[in-house]
Order: sequence, then structure tokens, then C-alpha cells
Amino acid sequence: KSFDKIFSNTKNYLKKKGHFIFSHRTDLWDKQNFDEVLRSLKLDFKINYISRPYNYLPLNNDFKNKIKIRLVLLEKY
Repeated sequence: KSFDKIFSNTKNYLKKKGHFIFSHRTDLWDKQNFDEVLRSLKLDFKINYISRPYNYLPLNNDFKNKIKIRLVLLEKY
């Protein structure tokens, strides 16, 4: 629910211009207002890439097209 710790820890481990790549489910992205979460990181990270939604587990019959993810690439300033 709070992303402060993960992004703070990530910032501490990365060197300047280091990259952090992660995925996040689109249903949670919307629910958590994740665009705003990413905007709040603008002093520490540059958002290099946010993907279109991709199928999370396309070969899994339970999930197929139900859950999607976005890939994000951040770069530490």
C-alpha cells in the first residue's frame, strides 16, 4: 500500500544513472493511482518507459486476458 520504502531502498542501492525495471498489475495501478506514485518520484528518478498493458500470464487458463501488467523503467538521477 505504501511505495515509499521500496523506492527509497531502490534509490539507495542504485548508482547515478542506474536503472530499476519492474512490472505492476494494471488493476492495482488504477486502484492505487500509480501514475501519481510515479510522478511523486520525479526528484529521484526519471521515468524512461511505461509500457502498454501486456497479458500477465497468457498461457495460464485462469488468468489469460483477465490480468494485465505494465513494465516500467526508471533511471536514478
